[in-house]
Amino acid sequence: MGASGHVIAFDPSPEMLGVARDRLGATPGVELLQGTAERVRLPARVDAILFSYTHDVIRSRAALENLLGQAKPGARVAATSTKLYASWLVPANWYLRVTHRAYITNFDGFDAPWSLLASYLDEVNVRTGPLTQHYVATGRVRKDVAAR
Repeated sequence: MGASGHVIAFDPSPEMLGVARDRLGATPGVELLQGTAERVRLPARVDAILFSYTHDVIRSRAALENLLGQAKPGARVAATSTKLYASWLVPANWYLRVTHRAYITNFDGFDAPWSLLASYLDEVNVRTGPLTQHYVATGRVRKDVAAR
């Protein structure tokens, strides 16, 4: 974040925001908002967005259009979470579906969770592999997306 940086975080749960406030204490430059990804209003256009373990958010057009539409053109975007292993690793994929069912409401796109997000970005780069359940996807918000 740096000395002059500002972080804006949001969550729909007042309880989770309370936990965040307790952990942050008097940390300067951090603003917490209550809201869903589909409806939250950010106080300013942002330079960067991080999606960390937010499968349902990056698979929602409404959420992406709301958040990316509030970003500056060319804003940096990074997403990280889990995905399915290669399709031939059936036991491992079964395990992922079982262990993630309490956290993911829709397994749509779980083989490439970043694919919808990527359609809103330029300079997309995805780092992952067939023998890993993790990925990091990066890119920049397209001008036509940020102009909404």
